[in-house]
Order: sequence, then C-alpha cells, then structure tokens
Amino acid sequence: MRPMTASGIGISGFAAYLPPYRVRLADWCRWTGNGWDKISRVVGDSFRMRGPNENAYTMAATAALRLILQYQIDPRSVGFLALGTESSTDNSSGAVIVKGIVNEALVRRGLPEMPWRKQERYVREWGVRPQEAELLAGERSLAEYFEEAAQAFGLAPGRPQLLAQWIATEVLALLYQQGDGQDVRRIAQIKIAPAQLAALLTALQNQSVNNNTAKQVLAAMFETGEDAQAIIEREGLAMVSDTSVLDAAIQAAFAAHPQERARLQAGEGKLLGFFMGQVMRRMQGRADPQTARTRLQALL
Repeated sequence: MRPMTASGIGISGFAAYLPPYRVRLADWCRWTGNGWDKISRVVGDSFRMRGPNENAYTMAATAALRLILQYQIDPRSVGFLALGTESSTDNSSGAVIVKGIVNEALVRRGLPEMPWRKQERYVREWGVRPQEAELLAGERSLAEYFEEAAQAFGLAPGRPQLLAQWIATEVLALLYQQGDGQDVRRIAQIKIAPAQLAALLTALQNQSVNNNTAKQVLAAMFETGEDAQAIIEREGLAMVSDTSVLDAAIQAAFAAHPQERARLQAGEGKLLGFFMGQVMRRMQGRADPQTARTRLQALL
C-alpha cells in the first residue's frame, strides 16, 4: 500500500494475513493418501488453512484493512494498493472484488471511501466521464472541492459532468498559470469557493451568460474572489433578451445587407445563420440566441 503524505512524499507499508487453522502435514498426508517423505522435504511439517467463510479475496482484503487501521491511514490518501500479483489499478475481477470488500468494511466503520471507490461512484451515480472522475477522485482536496460544488450545483443529469469538466480544464488551467507547478492540492487555497463556481455554472445553464463570457467571469473570480453575479452586473456581461435592443441590432444588420435579406425572404434559409452571426457581432456575443432568432424571423 502506498499512501501519500501531506507533503506529497510516498510512504509504503506491508501487511499479511495468516489463515486461522494450522494443519499438520502428517495428518493431511494420511487423509489424502499423499506421500509424507516427499512433501515434508518441500513444505515442512505443517501449513495454514483458511476458515469456512474465507477465500483469497477476503484474506487479501483483511490484510489491507488491517494495515489501514493499524497505522491510522486516511483511506482518502491511499494512492496504490498491491494485491499479490495485481493492484488497485487493475480492472481484473479479483482486484475489483478486493477493493469492494475493503471499501465496504471502511464505510461500516464510518471511515471515508477510498479514491477508486469514489471514482467509480462519480462515473456510475453522477455520470462523470472516466477521465475526469479519475482526476478528481485521485486527490483528496480536489475531490472535496468537486463534491461541495456538486451539492451546490445539483446532481441532475449532466450537471456533475459539466462541473467536472470546468474544474478539470478551466479552473485547473488558472491554477497552473500561477507558476507553482501542477499541484492540484492548491485548489483548497483558491479564492473561488465551490458554491461560487456552482453559481457561475448555474448562470451559464440559465443562459444568463454564454460560454466565452463565463470563462471571462471565472478568470475575474479567480483573481478577486467576487461572486459571478456581481462581476456580470458590473461589467454588463449578461445575455441581452430585451426585444427593443435586439430589434435595433437586427434592423441594422438588414440595412447593411439588403441583398442577403432579400434572398432570405425568398427562401434561402441558410442565410438565417448569416444574420444571426451579424446580430451577435453587433451585440458583442451577448444576444440571447433563442430570442434573437425569434425576432429575426418576425422582422423579415
């Protein structure tokens, strides 16, 4: 087992589990009809035998659990767990079974789940893609940030994945730009609280801002720690759905391109996208797309 310390230095430990029953080889040979002389030269005079409710999986899990409990290791910091010829990074049936037994035993004791169980939960229950789930679950502070933000943002289908994507790309990109390397544990020190990130993504989903504007707001939040809504209002970044403002932009686009308007009126539908682009450019990308499209069609 290789957990990570607070300083990022790996430490390791080893645990073995001895089955409870000791059997004399002489007795075993008598029961099975095997030759005592040959076996005694290879094995010795006795061996250990597992109990009636034990198997290779439960014994491996017991050894790992004892190591965690004996050395008071925080399960969230375990980065690697060796299981004989396999490890916690394998997807073999044996590794999956042992990991499940260990994690269930920890949960019964009121201890935190291990990173690989957290990763599986993000994928299975929250719909997060495996690559983001692995990144977020692999570091305790990052997982805690993500989970707190997810509770604020909501767990409706698609929301955890959108949040995971923004943390894994936009937030960490800002963190890395600070020049202190790629230590994701520093996310616990950034000025953007998890609930603030959730509020920004709520504004994005509600179409109060578009994607590019949301990234601009995030960068400002990263520098100042301000709420997204305060930045949006102060900088005038909200999407515009006021029909009088949109109509003025549409009429200006029509006036600048009369021939294209005539072709659109004649049924050349692809020019609707052309005029949407013109309106968006005049509105600096802040026109509400659905309202702008509706007004474009109405003013033709």
